[in-house]
Amino acid sequence: MFSLVRKVVLRGEVRRLSSSSEKWDLVSAVSLERLPIITRELKDVEIRFKAFLNQIEKERSHKSNFELRGEADKKRAKELEKGAEQDLDSQQQQTAQDFLDACTEELQKFKFAKRLGSPDVENDTKSTQRAKDRRLLLLVKDKFGNQSDSKPLWMLPQGKHQGEPSLRATAERVLAEKCGPNLQVKWLGNAPAGFYKFKYPKALRKEAVGAKIFFFKAQLLNGSVDASNCADFHWATRNELNGLHEDYRKSVSMFLIDEEH
Repeated sequence: MFSLVRKVVLRGEVRRLSSSSEKWDLVSAVSLERLPIITRELKDVEIRFKAFLNQIEKERSHKSNFELRGEADKKRAKELEKGAEQDLDSQQQQTAQDFLDACTEELQKFKFAKRLGSPDVENDTKSTQRAKDRRLLLLVKDKFGNQSDSKPLWMLPQGKHQGEPSLRATAERVLAEKCGPNLQVKWLGNAPAGFYKFKYPKALRKEAVGAKIFFFKAQLLNGSVDASNCADFHWATRNELNGLHEDYRKSVSMFLIDEEH
């Protein structure tokens, strides 16, 4: 009986050791975002709340110089109607009403720029000038684990760790290799913001059983993706992430700001 239990325990220990000795590829991925350029359109409840705050501010604030100037003009007009003598040299050449009429005329001539770009720009998924009121996430079409016989999929720019001093350094190298040297980015810390693990198909488990992906966040400051390095890329809004693998998308969404809910 003791020998049987001993064999079972030893077999369990062997299985545990064999599973822990499996080799995994360490991968760094870059969550590169272009921040919104303009604010979003206000919703109905936001418009009403804004009007409410403006009304409170108007009721509680002191009179502005323009309002005081208008009251002084009305007072002088009444005095002139009564025949009171006034020093014309001390009077202002332009009344508050004249100033208001001039500002109104200038405002009518002013044309506001369009908040969003033309349809051609908005439909160009390779342009960082689309969806200016949204965050855009850079996606590239690549192969998991650099397996030559695997199917290209949409994902964040990523690559295997190749002896760099840190995974963050790997992320910097990967971004330059995948997207070219023209991107100027701001890295948000040295620690990964997210993690995802998956196993390769059995036919592809030649050197490693799978990949452990560590996501590093960055923000776009300037520049663009070099199409000669990465021909197939996409600046995607939150609603355009459905092209990602479901489990992968869930892991990525955990460290992204949800703009739609």
